[in-house]
Amino acid sequence: MKKILSFYLLSSLVFSAVFASSYILHRNFESYKQQKKIYIDLNQSNYKETPKEFYNNFETELPSISITAMPLKGLKAMYILDNEIDSINQVKSLLRKSILDNPYLMFSEGNLSQIYYAERKYDSAYYYARKSFNGLPRNAIHFAMLGKLYANKNHIDSIIYSYEKINKPSSGGIDRVFMSSMTNFYNALNDSLKQRVLKHVIDIKKRSGTQKELQYLTDQIIVGEEEFQRALSLEEEGRIFIQNNKFNESIVKYKEALAIRKNNYPYIQTIGLAYYNLGQFKDAIKYLSILENDDIPLDPVSLYAMGISSFNVGKQKTGCQYLEKASKFGQENAKVAYLNYCDTE
Repeated sequence: MKKILSFYLLSSLVFSAVFASSYILHRNFESYKQQKKIYIDLNQSNYKETPKEFYNNFETELPSISITAMPLKGLKAMYILDNEIDSINQVKSLLRKSILDNPYLMFSEGNLSQIYYAERKYDSAYYYARKSFNGLPRNAIHFAMLGKLYANKNHIDSIIYSYEKINKPSSGGIDRVFMSSMTNFYNALNDSLKQRVLKHVIDIKKRSGTQKELQYLTDQIIVGEEEFQRALSLEEEGRIFIQNNKFNESIVKYKEALAIRKNNYPYIQTIGLAYYNLGQFKDAIKYLSILENDDIPLDPVSLYAMGISSFNVGKQKTGCQYLEKASKFGQENAKVAYLNYCDTE
């Protein structure tokens, strides 16, 4: 009798285990099918115009995180936020619950901060902004939200301090947020803070290379607004001269602008190409080489100009190397020149 009871008990346990395992596998499979769409929407940051039935049937417990490690409750909150304007309390509740599912991504905290900011509940916005920034300080969105809250309170020194807490080098996104704040508030800072900011601005300018937006923002602080505007006027005059093939005059204007906005790579490139068009090949090489020496990749037109210029100063091997590079970018003139002067097969 005991053997029969033991057999039935064991069978019952095995059946329960198999049933539980099948149930979990089924829920995981259903979640996987949902997550193919979720993955696309997440990459595009677009949750709008999604049928309510889809996100209402989200599997948020087994599993509780997506294939990207995003908490599924948090992602469900994003769908509701974008499709149901009257469900903000449900959105906040889901986001708060989702923090426990993955407390390391700061996805939910960052979104909660933005929601509370939109509701003008600044204390709650600040609480979650601090959490998200301390958890992932190199995230530009987290830094931007915290900076916005500090700016509202005119705590500009806290923006600077937070920027300095980020391990360097910071990303271009964070640099842009920091520079946007500083161009608005720099003139109102005391001398000590100005010196701290200026040091960071100079570093950002060096890192930003050919990023036009960051170059604009940094130069406004480094040279001052008045001189910056004068450089832009000179640049415009130089551009008009180039359009009219007046390359000597354009070089004069661009060099004057470069004297104000030092190390401006687009200005340096334009001067180099203007010299090329004048047939002054040594000067063309001199200016275009500045970019290469500072690890700024030459575009196909500049590579072609360097190739032809090198030929004209007696450096055929170097010229062929530049023409070959330009050819690989599809530069038609470079292809023809390479075939005529370099292809020995």
